[in-house]
Amino acid sequence: MSLHKDPGSRTLWALACPLILTNITQPLLGMVDTALLGHLPHPSYLGAAALGTSLLAILFWGFGFLRMGTTGFVARALGRGDRGGANGIALQHALLALVLAALILAAGPWLLPVAIQWMDASETVTALALDYTRIRLWAAPATLLTYVLLGWFIAVQRMRAPLYIMLATQITNICLDLVFIVWLDWRSDGAALASLMAEYTGLLLALRLYIQHAGWPSIAQLRARSTPWRSLLSSHQHLMLRTWGLLAVILFFTSRGAQLGDTTLAANAILLQLVHLASYCLDGLAHATESLVGQASGAKSLRTRRRLLMLAMGWSGAVALLLSGIFALGEGSLVALMSDIPNVIAATHHYYFWALLVPPVSVAAYVWDGYCIGTGQTRAMRDTLLASAFGVFFPLWWLTQDWGNHGLWLAFCLFNLARGLSLTLYMTRSGRHEDLKN
Repeated sequence: MSLHKDPGSRTLWALACPLILTNITQPLLGMVDTALLGHLPHPSYLGAAALGTSLLAILFWGFGFLRMGTTGFVARALGRGDRGGANGIALQHALLALVLAALILAAGPWLLPVAIQWMDASETVTALALDYTRIRLWAAPATLLTYVLLGWFIAVQRMRAPLYIMLATQITNICLDLVFIVWLDWRSDGAALASLMAEYTGLLLALRLYIQHAGWPSIAQLRARSTPWRSLLSSHQHLMLRTWGLLAVILFFTSRGAQLGDTTLAANAILLQLVHLASYCLDGLAHATESLVGQASGAKSLRTRRRLLMLAMGWSGAVALLLSGIFALGEGSLVALMSDIPNVIAATHHYYFWALLVPPVSVAAYVWDGYCIGTGQTRAMRDTLLASAFGVFFPLWWLTQDWGNHGLWLAFCLFNLARGLSLTLYMTRSGRHEDLKN
């Protein structure tokens, strides 16, 4: 049966479409920041925002396992028919998020200056990036709690809620960007303050939607949890190491671009916005896969899991090729939208073809990640990503240093390809895709 005729495709897309729209708002926000900062007189403001965002990815995105873990555990609980346990799991994750946010706020002021100096950017960019990160750091509680709530909404298949939350966040951010950057001329500091205020706006809406659907949280719900703390923390340890490994690659990529000069750094920032746009589209399908596979795993339906895996692979491949085609046709317009600085435009066009390769080579990695989160096989995600990072990305970058930014992009593309291939080999050869993990 073809993809579009399979009845499971309708279910997959019914869940994925709102999530794709939700996820698209995230890189679009970065694209707005890039466009506004990219039209300022000097590329240092754009470079500072790029460095600051990469560093905060370690502090914020590095705890994205809260979203993934919430989705996986809650979906499997629902598959077993344990609604009370599902709500208790959400409260467990919220408590964990608050503890981690407190640690971030305590350690951040000490770690950020060291990390920014390590990036080895120009003196101007370094100073601006430090100011940017000090402002954005205070978004930690809002960001981590929102991760948990988004994970819960995805697990219970309330897919419009994440869309509403992200739209509120991004619209607030864009409006404040215009005020702080364009009107008040606060530049990169204005972009940071706008993002900070928008994060708390999104959290308030997320809490309201959660209470409307699940009611006010209570100690009784927490006691009704179906997941022991040891099991939950063990799974999150795998996800955390996997996520931090991925972000280490992205951070290293950004820092090597910074060492190649402010112009190359700015060009890579523009290209990464396209890569992020594609990744969030593929993530929409992966998130839908997490929820559906998680519930099928809880219900011990192996046949459903197999069918969902094949559907997700097919549709994700089609979406990746479509996005690369759109980027190729719109190259001139997209680059012009991001910057009007001549040397930045020229550098972006020179490296543009790499951004077209990333989506199709990354398909298998996204789909298998969604499958593993749904089934709770987080160790496989950790092992294969770290193997791809230290066995492919870093060695290949070292061997191609003479190629400059081209070598950096080649290493990044093959790293993403290796993630998917290694997960495919790991899961199929070990037979772990046949296991029913609870």
